[in-house]
Amino acid sequence: MILRARTVSLLCVLFSGCASYEAQPLKARAASSVINRFETKDGFVLAASLPQDAESVERHFGRDLRDFNVLPVEVFLENRSESCNFEIVVANASFRLADGTEFDRLTTKEALEEVSYSGARSIPLWFLLIFPGAIALGGISDANEAMANDFGTKALEDLNLAPKSAPTQGVLFFRPKDKDLEDCRLSEGILSVPATKRSPSGGENFVGQISF
Repeated sequence: MILRARTVSLLCVLFSGCASYEAQPLKARAASSVINRFETKDGFVLAASLPQDAESVERHFGRDLRDFNVLPVEVFLENRSESCNFEIVVANASFRLADGTEFDRLTTKEALEEVSYSGARSIPLWFLLIFPGAIALGGISDANEAMANDFGTKALEDLNLAPKSAPTQGVLFFRPKDKDLEDCRLSEGILSVPATKRSPSGGENFVGQISF
């Protein structure tokens, strides 16, 4: 019994250490320097980038979000106007494929619910079968807290781009509605970001759209 107790304790310690979160900051870029971009004559610039490979996603988000059917889209914005403001409401952004596949936009909280660590994910099946009821939760809470803080920092939020303001960027999270992400041709993706221009002469709504 003593040996078994020590074995359980050792295994719990080992598996509790498996949950950790490390991620690098996103590379700062101006929207006008990105190939896939949308521009208006009024100085509004929208650009976006899709994840290229698993290594890149894991480097910036701690794990490959696509394994959880979550697509991170990096968005870059600039206002090069002398007198216009541009308002962006992220809830109005959308992503779809050329074949008609629609995506749900996920809030940061919803994306975290999909990809955060859990005790069940951290324990191998054989361990649960041998030691039912054993839960290795150590470190999971800290990892999830670190992930939430990092996602919150990287996520794109509602904003008002002032004239000649510094370029800004952030991430929008999407999930395909009726299929798995691995079955989607992301090279045929279309990102739409509605915006409102505010100028001395009045307001105007338009949609910035990027085809990948």
